[in-house]
Amino acid sequence: MRAVVTATDFPEIRSEEAFVGEGPMNFRDLSRNVMARDKVLYEGHAVAAVAAISPIIAAEALELIEVEYGLLPHVIDVEAAMQPRAPLLHDDLFTQGIEPKPERPSNISKRVTFAKGDAEAGFHQAAVIVSRRYTTQPVRSRAGGWFGS
Repeated sequence: MRAVVTATDFPEIRSEEAFVGEGPMNFRDLSRNVMARDKVLYEGHAVAAVAAISPIIAAEALELIEVEYGLLPHVIDVEAAMQPRAPLLHDDLFTQGIEPKPERPSNISKRVTFAKGDAEAGFHQAAVIVSRRYTTQPVRSRAGGWFGS
């Protein structure tokens, strides 16, 4: 075996957004997803990595790693997660895009509003208004995490 690493072997990355690929990416959030630091965020979230000279030695090293998990309060429904008293995924996430700046953290990362024209006038002028609500079920990713609501 060559090495075993956990998130504590890597430096803390400060919250910093940069445009990468299709849009802004927060490097701290990206690093938190690579390997669990303070808490495991989803089933399958890596807590350690092993480097070894063969798959057999790597498997033996993995068997020696012991992890104790404690179940945290959680929600998997998006709307429940947005409620003011919902269990927090990140204790240091404050909703961006609203004034005044929130005093308490929440599960809502950012609020973005797009507006064009007079929506109320448009509704009054419309011959037909169709209003529907669509939801999807959670979908398990190949990596083991859950997406959707």
